[in-house]
Amino acid sequence: MAIFQAFNAAGVGFNMSSTSPSGWSFVSANPYVDTVNIYDDGDLAVFDVYGSSLVDRYSAWYWSNGYDVIIDDLLYENNGYAVLSIQNLNLYTTVDDLSAYDWYVALNRGHDTFYGNDYRDVIRGGYGNDIVYSYGGADITLGDAGSDKLYGMNGDDDLYGGTGRDYLSGGYGSDYLSGGLDSDALVGGGGRDYFVFDATPSRTNIDTITDFSPVYDTIMLDNRIFTRLGPDGWLSSAAFRTGSAAADSSDRIVYNKGTGALLYDPDGLGGAAAVKFAQVKAGLAVTKADFYVL
Repeated sequence: MAIFQAFNAAGVGFNMSSTSPSGWSFVSANPYVDTVNIYDDGDLAVFDVYGSSLVDRYSAWYWSNGYDVIIDDLLYENNGYAVLSIQNLNLYTTVDDLSAYDWYVALNRGHDTFYGNDYRDVIRGGYGNDIVYSYGGADITLGDAGSDKLYGMNGDDDLYGGTGRDYLSGGYGSDYLSGGLDSDALVGGGGRDYFVFDATPSRTNIDTITDFSPVYDTIMLDNRIFTRLGPDGWLSSAAFRTGSAAADSSDRIVYNKGTGALLYDPDGLGGAAAVKFAQVKAGLAVTKADFYVL
């Protein structure tokens, strides 16, 4: 096990090498302090840094699977910016007692599980099928590639699925959920939530909103994809219909109350076919006031 601590670390340099793949390399270079740790079988590393006013960047690469990284007591007293990059993590990573204005975590090329903290985090899943619990704070979590499970938990969170069949759960708070490509499951949780559709709908790209509430929640439609909805802002009354299909040339969004399907029809009764873009529960009191064009 290797333990390295740096107090007010700006300008500090440290290097340790060995004949095996494991060892520490700590390098200071303006404008950040950079720490790289390389593991071989059986190693556990703990990294502590306190009070840097620059950027503290910690990177870990795994040469073998099945071991943990513990990032403990990261405190930035001078508005430092923290970057954590992890490659090929097989179990889980934890961040404890983090106090910072900004925290950025990138999990790359592996099936990762990450537990955040009660502050404002930016967490990127990278490649692989990742599970991220962002916990408290107004967090931004991006699944990127792979079929990911993203949990906002507490706070007003932004969750982006990216590519892959993702599961997004906002938890408590007013959350912003965008599934991205492929068919995703979206759960707003408590609070006023916003479900964003900004990818071209198709038979393989239909998101399911499991708990959509017409009273509290909003469906947001990107006018770069849904190009015939009219101007930005709340959907017009003429553009919304409840039924199984469009009834006139102005209908654009159709809610099938019997099945829960949401359809986009670019020309109403014209020749273009309507396409399903989302699924909500049947029997809801959905109106034009539940849709916002952006």
